[in-house]
Amino acid sequence: MVVLGIVALMVYTVTELIQQQHRAAEQRLNAIANNLAFSSAHFLLVRDQSSLEQLLIQTANYPGLRSFVVIDPKQRVISEVRREPGKLAEAVFNYGTMPVPHHSAPQFVWRYGEQERGAPLAMGLDATSLVIWHPIEHGQLGWLRIETAVDTINAQAFQLIKQSVLFALVAVLLIAFALSRQLRPSLRAISEVADFARKLTQARGQSMQVFSGSVELEQLGLAINETSLHLYAQEATLKEQAQHTQAILDNMVDGLITIDHNGIIASFNPAAERIFQYAPEEVLGHNIKMLMPNPHRDAHDAYLRNYQETGVARIIGIGREVEGQRKDGHLFPMELAISEITRQGDSFYVGMVRDITERKRIDLMKREFVSTVSHELRTPLTSISGALGLVAGGAMGEIPEKMRQMIGVAHKNSLRLAFLINDLLDMEKLVAGKMQFNLQQQPLLPLVEQALEANRTYGAERKIKLVLSRAAMAVDVEISVDGQRLMQVLSNLLSNAIKYSPDEGVVEIDVEPRGALVRVTVRDHGSGIPAEFRERIFQKFSQADSSDTRQKGGTGLGLAITQELVERMGGHIGFDSVEGEGASFYFELPLLKQIAPQMPATGELPSHAEDAPRILIVEDEPDIAHLLSLMLARAGYAVDVAHTGTEALRALQEGSYAAMTLDLMLPDINGLDIIRQLRQQAKTANLPVVVVSARMEEGRLSTQSEFSDIEWLAKPIDEYRLLSSVENYLSEGNYHRLRVLHVEDDSDLHQVIRAIVGGRYDFELATTLREARNRIALERFDVVILDLSLPDGSSWDLLPEIRAQQPEAKVVILSGAEMTQDDERKVEAVLLKSQVSPSALLNVLSTRIQAAKNKN
Repeated sequence: MVVLGIVALMVYTVTELIQQQHRAAEQRLNAIANNLAFSSAHFLLVRDQSSLEQLLIQTANYPGLRSFVVIDPKQRVISEVRREPGKLAEAVFNYGTMPVPHHSAPQFVWRYGEQERGAPLAMGLDATSLVIWHPIEHGQLGWLRIETAVDTINAQAFQLIKQSVLFALVAVLLIAFALSRQLRPSLRAISEVADFARKLTQARGQSMQVFSGSVELEQLGLAINETSLHLYAQEATLKEQAQHTQAILDNMVDGLITIDHNGIIASFNPAAERIFQYAPEEVLGHNIKMLMPNPHRDAHDAYLRNYQETGVARIIGIGREVEGQRKDGHLFPMELAISEITRQGDSFYVGMVRDITERKRIDLMKREFVSTVSHELRTPLTSISGALGLVAGGAMGEIPEKMRQMIGVAHKNSLRLAFLINDLLDMEKLVAGKMQFNLQQQPLLPLVEQALEANRTYGAERKIKLVLSRAAMAVDVEISVDGQRLMQVLSNLLSNAIKYSPDEGVVEIDVEPRGALVRVTVRDHGSGIPAEFRERIFQKFSQADSSDTRQKGGTGLGLAITQELVERMGGHIGFDSVEGEGASFYFELPLLKQIAPQMPATGELPSHAEDAPRILIVEDEPDIAHLLSLMLARAGYAVDVAHTGTEALRALQEGSYAAMTLDLMLPDINGLDIIRQLRQQAKTANLPVVVVSARMEEGRLSTQSEFSDIEWLAKPIDEYRLLSSVENYLSEGNYHRLRVLHVEDDSDLHQVIRAIVGGRYDFELATTLREARNRIALERFDVVILDLSLPDGSSWDLLPEIRAQQPEAKVVILSGAEMTQDDERKVEAVLLKSQVSPSALLNVLSTRIQAAKNKN
């Protein structure tokens, strides 16, 4: 580098010397030109041409000058003097023309052969002379052209160059000698540094000896030593990280497999070895499809190629459940998640594999457990709950008060246990996506009214009234829902509202169309929902206060199930609440049809058989009369309503009734007076009367048992006790009795169902599939109630035989397991053991079946 610097300096110096020689030549010519121009002006003015030529000849004899030419303004040559090398200057008599410069200022040009080019201080190697054009009296008298030879200038310049080069060579030698002595230790140190730098990867934290003769080299050595230590630390860290990563990969539960863009296996961790039962050397370098069964094995390469060409992923980036194949050919279920990575421009694919054989086995166990719980637990629980309900309702006769209280406690807790089991099973089905929804277009208001009636008894325990707003009663809309699931939603919201209402409170239900939606609101006036609990109110097992579970009952699953059910039916659920003022829960469902509002007097009642017993309802309150009509009509009775005592007596004289219900507080005649008049007439002397009154107890005490065939019921109305009382009175009548075959292996449940239905039906029991086949072949039945699971097979096998041998018989499924919509279409009705109630069972037997049955 030093030598190159010296050479560059020499070149610069030589160039500068030549330029100085050129400038000196120009200055000399300019001085000569100034003197000649001044003298030439005088001779031109006096027109003394000969004196002018003598002046030019004298001047031309100076060394290096070649010619002098004087030219007038019209470019005509006035005088010309030339000097040949080695001769004296002499005049040339050539009076031609010569172009002159356009500017009236001195101008230097270089002459190359016969051409002149203006290029000051830029002489080329082939330049022959330097020419100056000098104006005489600013060009008004003419121009003076002086030419000097370049050889003289170059000779002087080359002499200087020789001296400079010699000096430079001497300087280079001296400097090289000095540098060699001065830089030898540094060069040796640099060599050592370079050699150590080349060996940094093997240095492993070692340090080199630092050269102290130069600050720069000392700093370089220190920096290299620091780099060596840093690289060693990084190498140790990377090695530790690699060992850590490898330990993770080796101990992963999930298999990790990487393949290249051709599907060739590049890595195979120990978990993958355990899952597929291959050693690494058996799979590395082979195609991944060896781990797949057909048809995926044959199609794998096409899948991968299609993804690389189109970018459309069928499994890459999407976790899914597939089948894998072990070394022994055994197939197993696995979860597979594949991601794509890029390394040095090439695509690689990383697959995470999880063997889910055990999970599948557990899922199967869960399904079997659910099935077992549905049948083995629900069946005896239904028997217990139904039997206790019958005893508590007085169906088995009067019982002592103390025993009534204990039976009531047992019945209440059996229902609580049934609700708990149903909630747990419902949530499991919802999470698994296995709950069936039978969406049908149907009016909303009847479902709301039915839910109200089903929950009145629960509210009556604490004297809580359930009130349907008059605005709601005026709304007639249709929605597409599963009626059973919507009833479950309404029951959950109503039971919650009742549970958290104060004693003797009111729960309000409202129905309001909102554009394309209809909103159903259940409002209570309890303590409201705490602010800190609102965000998790729809979470599973959530309750505002853990003590609520013991004080109020429940599992904390009701609202979670309700939200799932509403959303599965295309709706939305929410709530509003002010602490201390109550809460309003609402759900919205898509509206299918809206009809102009109208206030129905009694509403349309279910159809009944032609020979159905006719009941007279005597009730002045329209809502209560309508409620009683619905209860009895759903049970299969024909119903007439009288709102006053006078109407009732006239109806009894004109028509024939099997029984009547009577409110004691009528606007015109006291209910007890009506009973007395009935008992005095032969036609109605033995007419069964069911008193349904808020002042029932006062009426019973005042009569002191003077009347027979009277059942006393208090308001609010207990649907079961009402229907049971009517059934008991009519059980000895001559009305058409349906024959029912109950196929059920649990005889206790059969007894409960038989007691719930009452005496209007002849019940026969078959506890096995074989017994049921025999009875179907030999006897005639109007209804066949089937439990699906029997000791010797499934009751589904009986269905073709029933349809073939008894085509008019109606089939009802009463089972603990839910069924699909396709299964439900095969029979006339389906009831779950967990949800069977007197009203539901009577409704199925009397209304839905008997109305469709042709009379024999």
